Amino acid sequence: MKKLLVILLLFPAFSYATNIKKITFFKNTQFPLTAFFLKGEQPGPTIMVQGGIQGDEICGVLTAQSLLGSRLIKGNLIVVPRANVLSILLRKRGINVDLNRRFDKNYRKFYEDHLAEAIKFLVSLSNGLIHLHEGSGFYSPIFISELRNPKRYGQSFIIDTSKYKEKIFLEGTVRPILNGLNSKILNKDYWFKIFNTNTLSPFTKYPEQRKSLTYYTLTKLGLPAFAIEVSKDIKDLKWKTTIQLHATQMVLKRLGVTIEIP
Repeated sequence: MKKLLVILLLFPAFSYATNIKKITFFKNTQFPLTAFFLKGEQPGPTIMVQGGIQGDEICGVLTAQSLLGSRLIKGNLIVVPRANVLSILLRKRGINVDLNRRFDKNYRKFYEDHLAEAIKFLVSLSNGLIHLHEGSGFYSPIFISELRNPKRYGQSFIIDTSKYKEKIFLEGTVRPILNGLNSKILNKDYWFKIFNTNTLSPFTKYPEQRKSLTYYTLTKLGLPAFAIEVSKDIKDLKWKTTIQLHATQMVLKRLGVTIEIP
C-alpha cells in the first residue's frame, strides 16, 4: 500500500484535457517543480491550482493530480500537484523551512526559496489561485473542543479578507458555494466553513499568514486567492480527495473556469 501511494504521488494521472503541456523547473535536482498547463475548449481566465506545498498534506497532492484527468470546457488551468517533492516523499511539513512561509521576502538561503520564486512566477501567469491544503482538526469560529476551535484549519475555505480594494470579493465568491457543497456531506461535523484570517488587519490573530502564498497573490499581484482545507482528522483519504475536488470545481466555476471532473 505504501509503495502504491508513492507511485500515485510521483506520477500524474492520465489526462483527457484537449491541450496540455508541462514545464519542469530545477531538473536533475532533489526538488524538481513540474507545472501542467491545460488549455480549455473555450476561452476564459487562467486559474492556478497547487497542492503539496507542505509534504504532510497528501490530499492536496492527489486532488491537484486528479484535475489532470478532467475535461476542461472553459478557461485554462496551471496545475502544480507537487510543490515540494522532497517534503512529500519524506512526509514532512518542511525540510529546512515551511515553504508556505517564504513568500513575504526574496529569501536566498534554502532550496525552498528557489521553489518560492518559481511559484511566484507561475502564479503571476494566472488570474487567480486555489491552494489545496490538509489541516488539523476542524475550524470553528468559537472554541468547542481541542479539535474544533479557531486555531484549527480543517474543513474550511481560508481567505485573507472579506474583500480587497473593493474589487476582489473573496467571501462573496465562496459564500454561495457552502450550501451546495455541504449538501453533499452527510456528516454535519464535516461541513465546511469560511475562515477569514483578516490578515490585512494590524489586529489579526494570524499574522503568520502574511508570509503565505495566498497573501502574496492577493496583495502583491492583486489576484483572488483561496485555500481549501480538508481535515487530517478525517481518515478516509478517498472521501477527502473527492470532496476537495468538488470544492475546487465549484470555486473554479465561480472564477469563470468550467471543468468536468473524472
